[in-house]
Amino acid sequence: MDRTAGLPTSVRPCRIIVKAQEMYTCESCTQVYALLLLTFGRTTDDLMRLKFVGYDRVCNLHPFLSNLSKKGNVGAKILLDHVKFLVDIFHVMKHKE
Repeated sequence: MDRTAGLPTSVRPCRIIVKAQEMYTCESCTQVYALLLLTFGRTTDDLMRLKFVGYDRVCNLHPFLSNLSKKGNVGAKILLDHVKFLVDIFHVMKHKE
């Protein structure tokens, strides 16, 4: 049986779907980062216009981006400097940190 690992979707606040990208293996921070770059990262100016990223596993994505930024990745640094990361309250409540 063929399965996917999810369908991350970029949606504007007005509910317009900007992009959907099916994941065929595990849902990874690398795939989510690639989706952000493919959707919003044509130029560094385009990437800087992104204001919010809501993601149920942002608790994993943020450290992943921090690590990339420390290694000199410009896209990760721009996201960390210009984007507010949001996670739903039901996911956060399960964390002990």
